[in-house]
Amino acid sequence: YSKEGFDHLKRHMKTDEVICLVKGNAVIHTVNDAGKLETVPVDLHKIYCIRKKVWHYLEISEDALLIVVENAVVLPKDSERMERECLQQN
Repeated sequence: YSKEGFDHLKRHMKTDEVICLVKGNAVIHTVNDAGKLETVPVDLHKIYCIRKKVWHYLEISEDALLIVVENAVVLPKDSERMERECLQQN
């Protein structure tokens, strides 16, 4: 993982994103409906689906190997970025 953590989240407006951790360590940071940041540790060989329009950031270790599946074309115009500092601080 990065020593600094992460500075932004993203969301895809037109596609889900499916991940499977094959090696290493990872956590998924998401923002719930109340605007709070949630962190979920990723288990090896388990399938995770990040639904479209959900703010997220995938934090991985240097040795991580992932399988990522999303639509064939994910254009920058179809994704949004939010700085972490914009999250509600509760």
